[in-house]
Amino acid sequence: ISATLNYLKVLDLEKDNKIAKRHLKLIRPMVDVYINQLFKRGVQAFEEGNYEQANRAFRAVLSVRRDHAQAQKYLKKVTEYFTRQSEELFLRGLGYYSQKNLKMAIASFREALQYNQENGEARTYLEKVDSEYKRRTHQCDSLLTEARALVKQRDYAGAFDLYEAALELDPYREDAKTEMRRLKPILNRYVDGLIAEGRAAFRRGNLEKARRVFKNVLKFDPRQVEARRYLARIQKEGKKRIQSKYEEGMAYFKEKRWPLAIAAFEAVLEMDSSNKAAKRMLREAYSQSSFEENLNRANEKFAAGKYMEAMELYAHLMERDSSNAFIQERLEACQKQLNLLVEKYFNQGISYYAAERYRDAIREWDKALRINPNHTQALAYKKKAQQRLDALRRLQ
Repeated sequence: ISATLNYLKVLDLEKDNKIAKRHLKLIRPMVDVYINQLFKRGVQAFEEGNYEQANRAFRAVLSVRRDHAQAQKYLKKVTEYFTRQSEELFLRGLGYYSQKNLKMAIASFREALQYNQENGEARTYLEKVDSEYKRRTHQCDSLLTEARALVKQRDYAGAFDLYEAALELDPYREDAKTEMRRLKPILNRYVDGLIAEGRAAFRRGNLEKARRVFKNVLKFDPRQVEARRYLARIQKEGKKRIQSKYEEGMAYFKEKRWPLAIAAFEAVLEMDSSNKAAKRMLREAYSQSSFEENLNRANEKFAAGKYMEAMELYAHLMERDSSNAFIQERLEACQKQLNLLVEKYFNQGISYYAAERYRDAIREWDKALRINPNHTQALAYKKKAQQRLDALRRLQ
């Protein structure tokens, strides 16, 4: 075969080369015998499902007998099989990619190309996923290095967050899973400490701290029964406090003690920012309070960086004195500061989203949406991040 191919190359360069023609004629009977044997071996390999060997055999036959019809027929069947296999492997790779199993996706795309080098989609995805895998691996390595450092510093909560972030990047990262399992006994002790802290806060009546602590417990152990019970009690107790404080505000309102009524309704809104009745009564109390008192309150809130509350007061004051230049300036200043905060929270969320730290991203966008509930981009990206988290949860 090799000799025949070389003589044919000579004739491609010099079609009348007598030596090449003579030698080709001389070895033709032997080549015919060998080609016949090679073709039979190819057919046998094909029937046994050994398509790689069959492919090599038929291609060898056709390299010297380009008009061998049976070899062409069988090679076409082999090529069709390879094309189907390549497509199946490509689709399998897409499945792995959607599951964020980049390592298996890369292996599938590479195998698809082994069957069909002309599979352009497999090649494109291989390049894309390989690049993404390297980037994520680097990010995971950095997160794990930070997590290990925090474990040494006994900052187990911080370490837990970083391990979770690493597994969001790569849910199949075995070293991250192993290290999280090792951390679990320590975390259990840490959670026990948090529960004790939450109980103490609840006994002291510090419901906000107790709520934060028990929510933190559920982050480490979502099935922690005691934490869930305490959160239910906190919610019930919180409703009682809100109602009690609202009634206190109403009593002060009826007595026309506007500063005390305002303080009570503001306290209600600190506990429940969506309380419509408290908002309505607060506006009523503002309208009954003197212009100077409200202006002082607004200025104090502005100085404290409470721009939302300050803006509401300044807006109320503008209704009383629409030509007041100072109040107009303060309203614009409040809006400017709020816009800057929204932009800051949104951009920080985008940074976390790009790093695939979806929980952190959602927390930032929630801050932005508390200021501007209609922020279109924050709403859209929060939805995307939540979908990613839901998909990851299904994989785990």
